[in-house]
Amino acid sequence: MKSSLKALRQFNGAPGTQEITEEVGCEYRTAYGKLTDMEQEGVITSRKVGNANLWMLVDDD
Repeated sequence: MKSSLKALRQFNGAPGTQEITEEVGCEYRTAYGKLTDMEQEGVITSRKVGNANLWMLVDDD
């Protein structure tokens, strides 16, 4: 199973939770929990668009 971070790097732009779920091959709830943990750690950020969360890597600059 791919990691959420690796899956995020493969997308251009900001993938939604469902896209990450499909890429990683896990339950939606599992992906959302991992992505939320990564956001709290400052690795990624998100923005809400409608009912979807879009996830983006934080620049290392």
